[in-house]
Amino acid sequence: MPAGYKKNFKNHAVYIPRFTGVDTGLTGITFGGFLCDKYVNSQPSAKNEAGSGWYDIAHYAVPGTVPGISKPGDPVWDYIDFPKAMVACANKGKGWHLLTDFEWAALAFLAKKQGTMPHGGNANVNPPADTTYTTETAQLDKHLKAETASYNRALPGTGPAAWADNHLASGVYDLQGLVNQWICMMMNTSGYPQISANLDLSYEGSPFGRGTISGTNTLTCDGAGVNWKKAWETYLQYDAEELTFTVGHLLLGLTSGATAVITQVIDSGATGILKIRRTSSAAFSDNEVIHAYATSATTKSVTGAADNGSGAIRITATGHGLVNGNLVTIKSVGGTTEANNTDTVPTWTVTKITDDTFDLDGSTFTNPWTSGGTIYKVTGVDLSPAMLARAQAHAEAAGVADRVRLIQGDYATAELAGPYRFACIMMNTFLHLPDREAQLAALRHWRKHLAPRGLLLIDVLNPDIAQLAALDGRMEWDRTWQDAATGETVMKFVTRTLDPAEQIMHVNMIYDAIAADGQVRRAVAEFDARYIWRFEGELLLEQAGYTVEALYGDWNLGPFEAASNHMIFVARRR
Repeated sequence: MPAGYKKNFKNHAVYIPRFTGVDTGLTGITFGGFLCDKYVNSQPSAKNEAGSGWYDIAHYAVPGTVPGISKPGDPVWDYIDFPKAMVACANKGKGWHLLTDFEWAALAFLAKKQGTMPHGGNANVNPPADTTYTTETAQLDKHLKAETASYNRALPGTGPAAWADNHLASGVYDLQGLVNQWICMMMNTSGYPQISANLDLSYEGSPFGRGTISGTNTLTCDGAGVNWKKAWETYLQYDAEELTFTVGHLLLGLTSGATAVITQVIDSGATGILKIRRTSSAAFSDNEVIHAYATSATTKSVTGAADNGSGAIRITATGHGLVNGNLVTIKSVGGTTEANNTDTVPTWTVTKITDDTFDLDGSTFTNPWTSGGTIYKVTGVDLSPAMLARAQAHAEAAGVADRVRLIQGDYATAELAGPYRFACIMMNTFLHLPDREAQLAALRHWRKHLAPRGLLLIDVLNPDIAQLAALDGRMEWDRTWQDAATGETVMKFVTRTLDPAEQIMHVNMIYDAIAADGQVRRAVAEFDARYIWRFEGELLLEQAGYTVEALYGDWNLGPFEAASNHMIFVARRR
């Protein structure tokens, strides 16, 4: 065995994406989510030549520390029994093991779902061929031919792509027709395999096997650039907000700029597998955020901006698909100056000019922008059905209901899908979390739904020691207004008391509704708010996996000072 075989021989592996047991008769079971050798294993020094002088070990010998190597074009490791095959696989490194029956079943079921039953060298002819597809041939194993003249065996990975599980160059080769393949089930005391229900060898949580996809919920490209260099088609596993996909939907990678079109929906739902065809020279990056859209995209590239002649901004975006009244936000803008808008994420109303241009009403032109603008979807979370109904009504009135997703639930724990490039927690909402543990848990939960390097903005009050000391429970008038729906005069009062040891304000909001006849109805809403200090907030964010990039004292992005009313934290997911 040559020294340094681990670096001298590359081991080729394929990621098998997760999919459910639909169409397999095993509903509720998740298959896949593991790495699998691409080729039937050879010995490290194997060469396609007659004789056995190149063998690392002799026939029937114990593998010792010699690993099996997945590589194309070399003779397979033959004359090896089940226990020795397990040792050779384990010798590849931590976590590597002989393919389990559950994992082999995943390959078979995946091929069935894709409609890509693998062909193989199952005809004993020279050159090796498939018995049904006789024009499909592979290279001959010269070593075995010299040793056993009557047997014509193919070399691993030398057949056509149809001999792979997915009929692509990126798949697992030679699942049939090459050799009698060992798979790992259970082994009795005499060293021979016996079928067993011990499938948890490949379940997540075990030392090896399925594992889990990143909590970022991104569309993940199987093989990314490597496989795409070999073929114009590949597969995407996804776990995303988009619940349904259709053949013909377009995909856009926000990091790589790669584009593709969906050619087959193999497994649908909130998680699944898509077959896609590349439509650009760029390849998707692993774990990048990918937008999917049909005929009207939710993201548009901006090629330029200029003064429309009346002081507003005119945007050029080919085939923008917008209509009058649509609301848009524009981010990731090049150039030196954005429009003068005090919002962190400016929103403007669209006035359509042509199919390729539109104005942003209320904006003011400052400097031209380069390309990079994007129109975004928005997700909102609230526990109150009434507040969600009001938000839905506003979205419908603005003509953007198709781009607004509302979730009823606890903002600290609700499943948000995603991933999102930006999230914000506004108007002291963060202070409703009762203690440090709850604050950390919420920050980590939101981080899970952010895209890599996504931004989180948190707006909370800046505690003032003198004001806190004055919170003695007295009732203070806040404001008075006329209720447009009832005609009643509403007066709002507030009482506040403080628990400085726990950093908690106990707040009562008192609403007196005065009817025209003088009758008064009183409603009281009470809650606790746990305030935080500047460095406490920064430490919480750092412990939860963020890097604090900025701290502002107001919505004009002024610097944070002792007298600031706000602490506006801007943090990026690490």
